[in-house]
Amino acid sequence: MASEALFTSDPDQHKVVASSALASGEMHQTGDGRACYVDQLQAVASGDTYAQRKRAVVKVPAASATTFSKGDPVIFDGSANLAVNPALTVDGAADYYVGVAHKAKTSGQLFVEVDLNAQPLLPAIPRPFVYEFDCQTLIDADVHTLIPAWMNKSGLLVLAVYAIVTEVFAGTEDQGIVTIKDTAGTPNTICTLTASDSGADAVGDVIVGTAKILGGTTGDAVKSVAAGLGITGAVTQATTGAAAGKMKVYVLAMPLV
Repeated sequence: MASEALFTSDPDQHKVVASSALASGEMHQTGDGRACYVDQLQAVASGDTYAQRKRAVVKVPAASATTFSKGDPVIFDGSANLAVNPALTVDGAADYYVGVAHKAKTSGQLFVEVDLNAQPLLPAIPRPFVYEFDCQTLIDADVHTLIPAWMNKSGLLVLAVYAIVTEVFAGTEDQGIVTIKDTAGTPNTICTLTASDSGADAVGDVIVGTAKILGGTTGDAVKSVAAGLGITGAVTQATTGAAAGKMKVYVLAMPLV
């Protein structure tokens, strides 16, 4: 009788070809978005075959003042190469979920022990990054990733996009605007978030994105994002003069299938 299961490999580690140079133990992501590290003593050159390990309890560097309780989610800040807490400065373009704190980290410690990829980031409903956009002229002109492409395996139906005012809008031009787009070659606009003119918004007020499904009516066009594309946001109209104004942006989306 033929065996019903045949062992092929260690599920927590597999061999891949490096697309760039990597140091021993260096944190990075697998092709499907999971956190991993270089599981060998030697550095890796581009084109080398090396071992990626996806499950383990690992020590990840963290700033001395950063603290975690056991079970807290841990994000890897790709620019600083440090473990951080979820925050409004986290950007899905370079920062990613690595797992949960295996035990508490107190102030003064320089590492947090992480259960790699525990509580995976890809449940049935994607968990977008929340970003605070500063609409003051030239402060935050960059594009920020709210849903990375690797979170979107089967296409997304965008239910709504909302923002919360975190700093009152003001200036000669006091109507800050954030535009939400997908990451197609020629990006498609999903919606815009426009602060009220003449300083009518207060801290804590909601800004409703255009073209929403929640609260829409029959016959409205839906906004969807094709599989393999991400969702980004950028300030497209800044406040000027004696300028101010910030908003936290939230995307509500669900898989198309």
